[in-house]
Amino acid sequence: MSAKLIVTFESCSLPVFLTKSERIVTSLTGNSHYPLPWPTAVPAPTALANAFANLQRLASAAASGDTAKIAARNLARDEVTVMLKKIALYLELVADGDRAILETTGYELAKAHGGHSPGPGVLPAPENLRVERGPLSGVLLVQVHTLKGAGSYEVQIASADPKVETNWRLVTLSKTATHIELTGLTPGTVYYVRVRGIGSHGPGAWAESSGIMAV
Repeated sequence: MSAKLIVTFESCSLPVFLTKSERIVTSLTGNSHYPLPWPTAVPAPTALANAFANLQRLASAAASGDTAKIAARNLARDEVTVMLKKIALYLELVADGDRAILETTGYELAKAHGGHSPGPGVLPAPENLRVERGPLSGVLLVQVHTLKGAGSYEVQIASADPKVETNWRLVTLSKTATHIELTGLTPGTVYYVRVRGIGSHGPGAWAESSGIMAV
């Protein structure tokens, strides 16, 4: 079973949540296992740090018992929670099951269950991968059929030989199988796109497109 980060933050009391969040912010700042820049779909460490600082400020203000300030604090906590969950998915993808790397993130890890079945196995490749040029320069539009069991979709691109694994790079993590927009591409460059679903047991098999030139 691949190493997994624990992201059930909703059940934590506020003091515990603040402690866990602060540990993660500190651990991700300058973490050499996760060099910047991160994909645009993933909140950057600085964005997380700013959101956490705002939560700390609002939590202190809400200590007075003012209902409006408590509501603002709760919204800020929800924002940090969403960011932590998005980031966790990216961290797991980069670590590729390496527990030692995940232990540097500040997140708690699920206990390994040696000898137990990993479940139904990896997800199959998504069907009907389509890649089209977008309405604007440097944009490609990607979609696949919704894959049962996939909670999100990883999209990678290559602008050189797609048979060479190191030519691929992560560009986005999408919660949906359709209307995935890839931006900032270089006009005149041929791109290969591949997509895989991510389920409860980790990433699945890749669906890969033929090359398409960005305009």
